[in-house]
Amino acid sequence: MKSTFFEFHVATTGLFTAKAGLQVVSHNISNATTVGYSRQYAEQRASRPLATYNTRGMVGTGSEVYGIGQVRSLYLDKKYWTERGVLGEHTTKSQQLRMLETVFNELSGTGISGNFDSFFAKIQDLSTNAPDGTYRNNLVKTAESLTKFINSTAASLRQQQKDANTEVETVVKTINSLGAQISNLSERISKYEIDGSQANDLRDQRAVLIDELSLYVNVQVEEREYDEAYAAGKYPKPEDRGKSDKRLSILINGYEFVNHWDVNLLECVPREQGKERNEMDAPGMYDLIFQNGVEFNLYSPTLKGELKGLIDVRDGNNGEKIEKSPGVYLPIHNYKGIPYYLEQLNTLVRTFAKAVNEGVDINNNSILGVKGHVEGYDKDGDKNELWLFTYKDNLGNEQQYSGSFAPSDYDGMNCFNFQVNSKIVDDPFLLACSDTENSGESNNNIILGFASLATYQSLFKEGKLSDYVNAISSELAVDTKQSMNFAANYDDVTRSIDNQRMQVSGVSLNDEVLTMVQYQQQYTAAAKLVSVINDIYNVMINQMGM
Repeated sequence: MKSTFFEFHVATTGLFTAKAGLQVVSHNISNATTVGYSRQYAEQRASRPLATYNTRGMVGTGSEVYGIGQVRSLYLDKKYWTERGVLGEHTTKSQQLRMLETVFNELSGTGISGNFDSFFAKIQDLSTNAPDGTYRNNLVKTAESLTKFINSTAASLRQQQKDANTEVETVVKTINSLGAQISNLSERISKYEIDGSQANDLRDQRAVLIDELSLYVNVQVEEREYDEAYAAGKYPKPEDRGKSDKRLSILINGYEFVNHWDVNLLECVPREQGKERNEMDAPGMYDLIFQNGVEFNLYSPTLKGELKGLIDVRDGNNGEKIEKSPGVYLPIHNYKGIPYYLEQLNTLVRTFAKAVNEGVDINNNSILGVKGHVEGYDKDGDKNELWLFTYKDNLGNEQQYSGSFAPSDYDGMNCFNFQVNSKIVDDPFLLACSDTENSGESNNNIILGFASLATYQSLFKEGKLSDYVNAISSELAVDTKQSMNFAANYDDVTRSIDNQRMQVSGVSLNDEVLTMVQYQQQYTAAAKLVSVINDIYNVMINQMGM
């Protein structure tokens, strides 16, 4: 049954509806430049009608705003989060590989190639001045410069590996911080929405945090209705179910990370000494473990984000099969990272040392016209059987020729311990130049053989020495360029998807002005209706006496 002043009620609902709409428009305009803000709108409907006196039909009671909606596309959000992970991965790789190029200092230019060129130039000088101690000393000093440059390059690579490891820790801390903030917002959203309201602004803030998280690691986001009865396994009839609410779940690379109000934090655990993944790894590389004890697989093929980029550069060995224990192998990490380039330097120094010391190539085949230093005679005509290039073992003992050639003798040599024989450094006259025992000055066949190594076409699988060095440089350049291209492409892709999101959920000031005018006219009309009804009742009551 209608009240006497029922028309006033109907008219005022129009006022309140228009006012609520104007408030939403005002909020949209105020946040037009707020990062991550999604356009909101008043959810309006006709209010519950009343039955007429004769119960034949219903009479309207006006309008009402029953909620504040939000325009957002979950499909575009998920697509954006997926592409952001790939962007983060390749952006990080391109940055790290550019630093690697700097460390190698233009391999084909003034770096390693330049040092080898200087070494061979000093050999040419000595070949015509073998008795002169100055030329002998110059060659030894140049050889020392070569070994120290390679040692320095290796040390710089190891330092970059340590820096990448530190960056892994920083990324993990950021991931944990974002997870904690997301779970905190989820708790606030849940409490705010328990009465059916929509925490739109809080949801926008949470989405911005997920945007950021997706750059560091690939995420899977799902929000489900949670039913306490179903969760308890009781399965009652639908009409008897308990109150339900929405629960957010975030997986990072398939692992549970955020479960509504709870966050499963990651922890960096340094590897124990002797348990390094690669032979040349710096000590203390981090593995990741969740606080619930589950190990995070850093080498999963599905991993993305900055974390993936750092791990690839830090641990990538180009798919080398590493035996952890008899018959048990570590997962293959098929990327050319720092361990791969350190191993390339190891191959360089071992092959070059064997060629100079023993006169054999990378396949341990004798090189025509080249006799190893151990076969030569020093200035006094003595055969000292010394290696020119040697190394120190883990105990600090300098290794010397064992009396017979065994390829395994060089397994302990690497780019960190590669050096010139200290006996020859102390006495350059021990440098073997001749291949006859009469006198070290009778011929220079040993030194001339060394000179031919610069142009020997089968010293490495790639060809001569310069070909191998150029191959390392070219590989690095190609990988760097590829990562830069991927980073640029995925930057364009993510920008495109973000623009699509903005078209869907962003605030258009032009549209808001039109909506504002619409609500303004609605408010004016409703106010005019109130005024008209007031005039009617004034005439009826005051002038007609009804």
